[in-house]
Amino acid sequence: MFKFPRDYRLVIVYTLLGMFILWPTQKALIKEGRDIRQDYIGGQRLFRRIDLYSRFSQDELANIDVDPELGMPLNFHPPTTLIFFAPLALLNFQYAVILWGIISLLAFFASIYLIMNELGYLKWFFLSLGLVFWFPLWLHMRFGQFSILIFLFLTLFWLNVRKNKEFKASLFLALACLVKIFPLFMLLLMLLKKQWRILIYSLFIIGIVVVALYLYYPDSIISYLTKVATENDEIFRTYFGNFSFNGFVGRLFNGTSGIAPLFSNGSSETLIRYSGIILIILLSIVFALRVNNFDLCFSIYIIAMLIVSPTTWAHSFILLLLPGFFIVYYLFSRSGDWLRKSLFVLVIILSCIPHWQYYEWLRTISPMQLLPSWLLFTSPGFYVLASMFVLMFLEGDHFIRSTTQVDKIKS
Repeated sequence: MFKFPRDYRLVIVYTLLGMFILWPTQKALIKEGRDIRQDYIGGQRLFRRIDLYSRFSQDELANIDVDPELGMPLNFHPPTTLIFFAPLALLNFQYAVILWGIISLLAFFASIYLIMNELGYLKWFFLSLGLVFWFPLWLHMRFGQFSILIFLFLTLFWLNVRKNKEFKASLFLALACLVKIFPLFMLLLMLLKKQWRILIYSLFIIGIVVVALYLYYPDSIISYLTKVATENDEIFRTYFGNFSFNGFVGRLFNGTSGIAPLFSNGSSETLIRYSGIILIILLSIVFALRVNNFDLCFSIYIIAMLIVSPTTWAHSFILLLLPGFFIVYYLFSRSGDWLRKSLFVLVIILSCIPHWQYYEWLRTISPMQLLPSWLLFTSPGFYVLASMFVLMFLEGDHFIRSTTQVDKIKS
């Protein structure tokens, strides 16, 4: 599909080195189960066509030998997510975890390789090994998540759009949407850019898979849509590590475990939450209509979908590597704009903060009473997303002004 240059072997070397460096995360994941247990047990249930969303039984947890208290008590992921992990559920749990870790790192470094090769930065690929110390990647490996798979599919989608390969672009966009729901936001960009074939093909592929899954096990779709999808927002809205706009506002009005809320008016929370989400969507629509550069439009839609998603965790920041590379490509290729460049450096620093460990430390300060509400503002993730959105919006404005000046010179 894509021919790697000869030094593609560095991707494999970095994958193996990454597994060696991050091996402690895999050992802990095998012992605790964390998030990956829901996909492993869910995959086994999918094969047997039994309830995907009831609480895990003691026997199921005992079979994989994990601590019942240190992971998900039931499955919260869409049934289509399980399609990607179900084959691994046929293996012993520890082998499934290790193989998923290898697949994740291979997809991670392959994605970076493809992006840097396309943008002409391949000579700097050797620096990517340093990302194994980046907190979002550490968290992804520690919990056994799916963000890297989405990262790979969106990278391949972007590359095929650039090469005008519409069906392949549709296939990878559809796959990203099947892994998790929030990449569906990218279909709005296809609509606004009048990429009708990509839009139709993607919807067709998604439809085929959903219908096939429904015919195989109807309750998997019905239970998720009628129960789990609506409950996810309520369950995870106030978590300290939920960095979406929904999570940020939810904590301000409801607090989080160990930290008092700042406000108490519930009706205001609903108004602010939905108004903010609508504003982000409207700004994204305006951006796509005004900016003709697909890289920039694609970037701002990645950022926007993470902001408007009901839940966005730090491991999802792996997706920000795509707009991050584009900021480097466009912003850092010209002189000046030091304020924007400084803001981007600050974003990188904020994304490295291990919020999970920081929050656990906060809870030890005063375990018997609530901490002051101002500490809610110290959760760093939302500022990363908001700053990236502003940076990309400003970059789009610079692109418009630059093309306008060029048009005036030509005329």
